[in-house]
Amino acid sequence: IIANPDNQPAVVDLVPHLTSGSIRPDDREVFIQPGEAVVRPLGDEAPAGLKPSIEVVARAGRVVAGAAVSSGGKAPTLLPAQGAAQPAWSFAGGVSGGGAQAQVLVTNPNPAQLQVEVQVTTAKGTFRPPGDFDEPIANGGTAELAIPALDVKGPFAVNVRSRNGAAFVAALRVTEGDGNQTTSRIDLGTGQPERNWLVPGAPQGGQLVLANLS
Repeated sequence: IIANPDNQPAVVDLVPHLTSGSIRPDDREVFIQPGEAVVRPLGDEAPAGLKPSIEVVARAGRVVAGAAVSSGGKAPTLLPAQGAAQPAWSFAGGVSGGGAQAQVLVTNPNPAQLQVEVQVTTAKGTFRPPGDFDEPIANGGTAELAIPALDVKGPFAVNVRSRNGAAFVAALRVTEGDGNQTTSRIDLGTGQPERNWLVPGAPQGGQLVLANLS
């Protein structure tokens, strides 16, 4: 979903990124008039069965983008987009225990391979989780880095950074449920720590997670 809030027309390319690398966009341009929004199905852009990361490149004008992902007749899940690549990302939305799973979703928009370092912060401290996080991510490629089960139940934070300072894009996906009914959410995180945060409250209440990654 691409919106043009500006007073000038916008022209964008949609670039799918897969684990093996990026797919060159075809010659069809997406043209958005000022003050309008365009919904572009991606079934004809990405190979069937794969879950690509989509890069929206404005070749003219400025736009705002997001996605609505649906499957099996279920209500679509709305996914906001990251506005810029960063050399490091931090997330405070991880949950351990109760069958919850978390994956760091990484997209490498660079022309060279990317290697990242992952750290997890729980109530017991900060450590490098077990697992194979050293595999290079292909140029233009994506990766799902699964956080293994932790010995602490409850919230945890994740920090992922590139080894050479290259900027990339990341998000944290958290899935909870008992197998019969699962829910999935995306934590966009932040590219840097801040002195102040404004956190909207959930209607059912909840917990405020504070992670000191310094």
